[in-house]
Amino acid sequence: MEVDGRYARILYLSSLEGDEAGPMGRLLSLLRSKGHVVQLLCSMQDSDVADQAERAVEVFGPDLVLWDTSSVDVGILPQVDCPVLGIALSDTDGAWTLEAFLDEDYRAQRIADPTVAKDCVCVMQPHRPGRGRQLDRLLQELRLGGCIALAEGWEGGLSCERVGSSLSYWCRRAKYSVIFRPEAGEAFPTATDMALRMQEGSLLLVEEGASLPQWLEAVAIRFALGEITNVVRALEYDPVRYATAYEVQQNVLDNLPGSDQMLESLLSYADCLAGGPVSSLGRPAVRVVVYGWFGAQNFGDDLLLELVHACVRERYPSAEVLVIGADPHQIRVQHGLEATEPHKKHRICEWLDGAAALIYCGGLMFDDPLGQTAGEAELAFDPWIDPAGQAVICSLARMYDVPTYFLGIGGGPMDTPAMQRYAKLMSVVGARFLTRDQNTSDLLLAAGADPSQVATYADLSFGVQHYVSRHVASLDGEEAWGWLQVQDRPYLVVSLRSCHRNPPDLASRVAQALDGVCERRDVSVLFLPLDADDVGIQRQAYDLMAHGERTCLVAKRPAIETILGYISSSSATLSMRLHCSLLHMVLGRPAVGLNYNDKIEAQFMAVGQEGRLLSLDAPAQDMRAALTAALDASESFAGEVADVMARQQALVDAEFCELFAAIDRVVDQRSKDATTRPKTYCYPRGVSLSEQELGCVRSEVQRLQARVASLEQERDAAICEVAAVRGSTSYRLGNIMVRPISALRRRLLRKG
Repeated sequence: MEVDGRYARILYLSSLEGDEAGPMGRLLSLLRSKGHVVQLLCSMQDSDVADQAERAVEVFGPDLVLWDTSSVDVGILPQVDCPVLGIALSDTDGAWTLEAFLDEDYRAQRIADPTVAKDCVCVMQPHRPGRGRQLDRLLQELRLGGCIALAEGWEGGLSCERVGSSLSYWCRRAKYSVIFRPEAGEAFPTATDMALRMQEGSLLLVEEGASLPQWLEAVAIRFALGEITNVVRALEYDPVRYATAYEVQQNVLDNLPGSDQMLESLLSYADCLAGGPVSSLGRPAVRVVVYGWFGAQNFGDDLLLELVHACVRERYPSAEVLVIGADPHQIRVQHGLEATEPHKKHRICEWLDGAAALIYCGGLMFDDPLGQTAGEAELAFDPWIDPAGQAVICSLARMYDVPTYFLGIGGGPMDTPAMQRYAKLMSVVGARFLTRDQNTSDLLLAAGADPSQVATYADLSFGVQHYVSRHVASLDGEEAWGWLQVQDRPYLVVSLRSCHRNPPDLASRVAQALDGVCERRDVSVLFLPLDADDVGIQRQAYDLMAHGERTCLVAKRPAIETILGYISSSSATLSMRLHCSLLHMVLGRPAVGLNYNDKIEAQFMAVGQEGRLLSLDAPAQDMRAALTAALDASESFAGEVADVMARQQALVDAEFCELFAAIDRVVDQRSKDATTRPKTYCYPRGVSLSEQELGCVRSEVQRLQARVASLEQERDAAICEVAAVRGSTSYRLGNIMVRPISALRRRLLRKG
């Protein structure tokens, strides 16, 4: 909501993740739809929730903190320099009360959708045996579609749906909302709850003895204990009576405050707490959705998320950055950003509705061995962080007119037809591929991507030098750093990874090579895991080393800033991890790479360092020689690659410039609209494919049909020829002569 042209950054604390059908979920959605930057922190049951809150405050920088008094202990919140306001659904001391309100767009679009059958019953209170029996009888006798439960205890009983990520859809199907008389100690639905159910098109039925707000008392339909079936039967068998009751209840909503009025009241209340206008931004939020393999304890992917977030926030201070990743909890802990999983399609649709861009990043996005798991069925049933899942979310972005950018991605191999079809589909729905190497661009073009939608730039990590300079953590207190300080000699970083391509003797050869380096140079060795899965292979090599007194093993993947600290202070690296190698080179340290994937070779070639790239089966003496040469070149390396790194940095800058130009076009276009596009509450019905693509498909169908007709003719001719042979005299005589010969042969075989 806009008050005097101001928009706020709002941190919202709640435990109600997935409760978009409830009042607090609607409040969150409304704040976003009005242009505020809203971040939800909803992991109130996690043991580290205080750390998450501290990280969220640090990264997000809120102008206002809202917290749900019914589900949140505000004591977890660190000290903040902004108003902190509790939101309650009933009168509560020290809190702002969310009164019943009318969300005009919400009501109109929920009711107007003719494709939704209203055949269910919604219940907002916990299960009780008596209530269960009444609803069971109601559903059976009147053959209604089922029960939508918004409270606990109904699972496994009736034909009951409690789908946390799709509650809005199910509530839209409710023809009746039933409210029972509360039992002792039981929470009663609030006026806001009732208003929302009515706005979704439900007829409100209330048991006698339950008290109602004054605005609803005169229009609610009452039923006596055990008589709900008779009341609903009378409404079902008398359409005029039902329509009249429905119209009366809908008309009473018009007397409620509108959503704009409600939000203005909220922000004004916050202004009073602050002693003046809440500090905020002068333009609506620029929403960006980022998708990748984030939160899975992979350093490279997490670093790129940090970089993209920093660049977007630097260009758009009002930006709202939302993340689709592998582990939302870890994303909240590590990055302080709001996150969800790829299969939470309802939430993703809410985020995309009004977003300025969908960004894919995180390195290797198109890879048959890693991404292709269950085939084409994944496209429909199991969207995840793989090509099928990418295609699904690309299609959703197209439905909401959101430009999709694959930023600095690499790929290969793309050998399977399914993988190629996924890539082509993403091109058809408008994705723009900004690749990090020419090989990936060539693979996308070969798969059928439009050449105008493919461009070759560079890996985003070549643009992190400025970021690293501001985010290197102090290593004081780190056990490995203390050990290195005592050693007081240069050190090299070793980063191995578990991989199905690893030869059985890889750890042994690495250990021999490192021992050889320690014997020839005065250096220490630091085994640094960049992924949680790296620890095993690194420990194998560590245990096999003869010079253990000069070797240190980090037993768990450190934080991003800590890894940056170790890399920036090292002299060289022996690495299988691509981003460990690239970061060393960006920071002016030579890297010796072990090649397990095409992406490694492509990036070493991009910076002219392919001479320092070894195969996984390279002898120990070759590894030793390469590392010794790298240590000798450590002082001069930065100057040698300065021009190359400057070119790569320029490519990354150009990559972000293209992305930001697309975002600017979206923002400018939406600002020119005379009216705000109403929020879409149901998925658009399809994607418009290009006429060219349809023409190609139709031509292929015609070709296949002609081929089928030709094969059918050949089959018919062959059948006729066989029939002619079988009807010939020679065939019959031959068949007669063969029989005694076959019998004789069988007798001889038995005797033998």
